Amino acid sequence: MKYKDIINKMTIEEKAMLCVGQDYWNSKGLERLGIPSIKMSDGPHGLRVQKTKADNLGINKSEVSTCFPSGATIANSWDKQLAYKMGKTIGEEAVREEVDIVLGPGVNIKRSPLCGRNFEYFSEDPYLSGKMGAFISKGIAKHGAFATIKHFCCNNQEKSRSDYDVVVSQRALREIYLKPFEIAVKEGKNVLIMTSYNSVNGFWSASNYDLTAKILRDEWGFDNIVMTDWWARCNAKQGEWGSTNRLDVMVRSQNDLYMVSPDVLVKSSSVLKGLENGTVTRAQLQLSCKRILEWILKTNTFKEYLKRGCKPKYPIVVNTDDMTMVAITNDFDISEACIKSINAGADLLLICHGYETEVDVINNIKDAVDKGIISIDRINESVYRILSLKYSYKINNEKIENIDVDIINSKIEDILNRLNKN
Repeated sequence: MKYKDIINKMTIEEKAMLCVGQDYWNSKGLERLGIPSIKMSDGPHGLRVQKTKADNLGINKSEVSTCFPSGATIANSWDKQLAYKMGKTIGEEAVREEVDIVLGPGVNIKRSPLCGRNFEYFSEDPYLSGKMGAFISKGIAKHGAFATIKHFCCNNQEKSRSDYDVVVSQRALREIYLKPFEIAVKEGKNVLIMTSYNSVNGFWSASNYDLTAKILRDEWGFDNIVMTDWWARCNAKQGEWGSTNRLDVMVRSQNDLYMVSPDVLVKSSSVLKGLENGTVTRAQLQLSCKRILEWILKTNTFKEYLKRGCKPKYPIVVNTDDMTMVAITNDFDISEACIKSINAGADLLLICHGYETEVDVINNIKDAVDKGIISIDRINESVYRILSLKYSYKINNEKIENIDVDIINSKIEDILNRLNKN
């Protein structure tokens, strides 16, 4: 499978959605086109994988993984092979946990003893930082995972890191702050880039054209994924306050992926609005989609996906909450809300009150299909997922005469015991 075969089948809306993360730790998948969601894990001193109740702060329970020494400790050894071995083990554990992207290492320069993440960064020396980052990424890549070099760039303090503008000369930028990233990009393997929260000379890093498009891509030849840090800001003009809803200027700067979003449709709509207003072009969006797809096709997840015949490991069905709740009915006609939900990707519509309402919704959905508001392919996708889910749980329409509750409870208890042991 080639990215060209996929991208030619994508709608503009799907291309925009591909540039937005699905949730805390996953990229957006496009099941219709056989594109799986790709899992990420925080780093860099060991994996932080949360299979249930995932959060961005690591408050909830994580899977067991090795805790490695800090970046400062590893750098103090001056041992590149030690860094490689550490990365190799992290990459091995990533494969075990079905993780493709390790969000680390951080190669920011230590400029102040007050920086709250100095323990994580390697050194005040750009050369040492770059070399350590490159060898850790080579180790992570040994088993097919991807390291993410961060935070690009000038993230050298933690206090108000989302609010400050770094005013820096071109010489200092090139010789000190960019140098470790340049080394890691040119000498590392399977490297992704994460931009920083701060602004650099008036432009927020996530939308900084000079940094990403001119230096990183044009000068250094980097052609892999660039992603934002979580909920990063972007701006269109120098000195303008950043917004989390300016993904059009993010894509324009050749930053490909916005992480993270509770609502993919809301974020992607800013790209669509940008296409209408001319703040981003279709060619720029196409380029980001190309890089994202090329990267996905290289992941272990996609290779396993192909082995399963491009079918999800488990059928994923999206259902709504009760569409008759006042939170919906105060602002929308129920049928209108249901049609919007289907087009947004929902499979099952929950309508809890009123048989007449259910019939009316069904008839309006049929009418929407007839008028082309909902495509028949979109309906078929949901039907396929629902039937697949039923099949996986051996659910059919055969009537069960007698239900033995004790047997059911016993099976549930066995499952819970196995989960607790694991």
